[in-house]
Amino acid sequence: MNTYRLRSNEKLAMGFVYLSALVPLWGILFAVMIRGAWRERSRYVVFHATQAIWAQVGFLLVFIVYAVLSLACNVMKESGQDASALAPSVLLLERLNGGAMIALAFAYEMMCLVLAWLSLDGRNVILPLIGRRIAEQAPGGLKANGLKAGASQGSFV
Repeated sequence: MNTYRLRSNEKLAMGFVYLSALVPLWGILFAVMIRGAWRERSRYVVFHATQAIWAQVGFLLVFIVYAVLSLACNVMKESGQDASALAPSVLLLERLNGGAMIALAFAYEMMCLVLAWLSLDGRNVILPLIGRRIAEQAPGGLKANGLKAGASQGSFV
């Protein structure tokens, strides 16, 4: 069985991709720059940069949907319209106020820190919803070349 040992500069690049994601919009910019700089040198760094980009885009989409629904609730409430016209999930969102968004942002920040730590440790990190799709579509065929979930620590099996 062939195992690929990550070099220390690859681990640093992958860790920095996830650490830069702590600041969502800047994180996308840094991940795109790292992805471009490592395109010819390491398909694993490119994979993790792409994965970080899509994780940040997903978080931003959730935030935008939350903000739009919250704004709609506030506009309806201020205009005096009957709030029962809104879907029950939107009313629940209004009652939760900013608590749900604070919890989501905290979970996102913790995810970034854990992913950075695992990457710096050389562990294989594949996010559940997007990682497998990225691995299958990656140039150079990460899936075909052995990137699997649950690889042993410090190697890509």
